Amino acid sequence: MRLLRASSTGVVFLLWSASVFAADPCDLAEPPTRDTLWSLLGDQAESCVGQYVAQQSKRLEIDFLPREDETRKTRAVPAWEQIVSIVRAQCEAAMDARQTLCNDVLARAREALTTTRDNAFPNANDFAQKSAWDLRAFPVGALAPLEERPGTSPAAPPVTVKTVLEEACQGEGESCPQTHQWGLELVKSIELAKAVATFYGQTLIRDLAEHARDVDSQWDAYLFQSKAMYPLDLIVTDWAMKQWWDYGKSEQGLRLPPEYQFFLLHPAPGFEYVSGAADGEQLSPTVYVELLGFNKWDARGFSGVSLIAAYADRGGIDDVRGGLLFTYASKLSIAVTGGDGETGVVLGLDLANWYTAKLKPAVDRLR
Repeated sequence: MRLLRASSTGVVFLLWSASVFAADPCDLAEPPTRDTLWSLLGDQAESCVGQYVAQQSKRLEIDFLPREDETRKTRAVPAWEQIVSIVRAQCEAAMDARQTLCNDVLARAREALTTTRDNAFPNANDFAQKSAWDLRAFPVGALAPLEERPGTSPAAPPVTVKTVLEEACQGEGESCPQTHQWGLELVKSIELAKAVATFYGQTLIRDLAEHARDVDSQWDAYLFQSKAMYPLDLIVTDWAMKQWWDYGKSEQGLRLPPEYQFFLLHPAPGFEYVSGAADGEQLSPTVYVELLGFNKWDARGFSGVSLIAAYADRGGIDDVRGGLLFTYASKLSIAVTGGDGETGVVLGLDLANWYTAKLKPAVDRLR
């Protein structure tokens, strides 16, 4: 009898233990109401939602070990595809304001999938990064809005998850188990999206850093290693390349230097040789002005041409002579001039190049 009683007690204990350890972390101890819904979802974030995200991350091989960029992309794409599929099914079952909420989340997930699949840089930085999926950042219970990048990605409005769920809960009645369950599944998808964005965002951060260094080096070359520019040249270049009024609207994030330099009334010294000038004055110092010209600053061969007027005080020929100035690799400038039937050659000595070379160390110190 004692043995039977002990066995019965042991069975009861085992059944109780099994029920405790098998308890679903998504089960609630009390029915959710409008006032308790969001706090209950928050309590489940570490248990129910966290467990779901961990399981899905393991299945999708979403981890935080060092990975090649292509590996991250290969793993992130099917993860976003799963999120899109899950959220789409949730939207089909949604009603009232929850459908709008769900469609907003679905739109973000689709953009994240597209930008990740296409490796569109840097607008993948918008929809496929952690801050786009953080329910605790803007403000608690909402996803932050995303700004439009013209020609690459649309704007995304803020997604007020908490407010919509609380209003739906109030409409359901004194308690709202259905709203809670629907909201829990949506929060699971959002948290999984944040995990995927964090995983893929590691390579985006590195890409952004590399992109910033590349842009910085190009600006250094444009400002300090190309043909020197005066303030008027900079203004004309910005105007000609339509960058003045588009500043801050670059589709590429960090703006690259203009492709061409333009010059207007740009003075420079040089030496001019005219064989028909008076003896002893064939080679003479000259000052020339680039009336209008352009230069492709990163070209390695012939890079630009300008219309010039050169002045030199000497006898036998006109003091002012017109011509064309040809630039090679943004460094060497040679002009062909003419007047009085005599042809001359000008070798440009743009002292502004010396000035910009001296300016570079000062700029580096300011950085």
